Amino acid sequence: MLAAFRAEELKTQTAASRLGLSRARFYKLYADYLAACAHHQLSTWTPSVSGGDHAPEWPPEVDALLHKRLGSNPPASYSFAASEVLRKCHFTVDRAQVRRWAVENNLAHPKPNHRLTAPVKRWQRSRIGELWQLEVTPHR
Repeated sequence: MLAAFRAEELKTQTAASRLGLSRARFYKLYADYLAACAHHQLSTWTPSVSGGDHAPEWPPEVDALLHKRLGSNPPASYSFAASEVLRKCHFTVDRAQVRRWAVENNLAHPKPNHRLTAPVKRWQRSRIGELWQLEVTPHR
């Protein structure tokens, strides 16, 4: 496909759609292909991996532990759940990964209630120049 594109037998859109790639990914792959051609390494060239999901699958004991920790009442924090996974399962996950997992598995924390702000903030005075003064020294 890349050789046909190089020989101008195919258009960009056609070649990218046949390979199932986006236009940007196709051009990155094509640049690697041209570099291999320039260095006479075309016979050993293989396409590089895309930036897709290459993370390992989580072990089943991690899923069970996260269900237990995040399904409790009140649920554990995402940071605590991540540290428990490392401590008990010897598997490293980030707090954000735990949060995404919780959202996917309907175990995300509920959003906190929206608190109304007070109409007058503390220490705010009605007239400019007014002073709050408090004697708190232990000296008489």
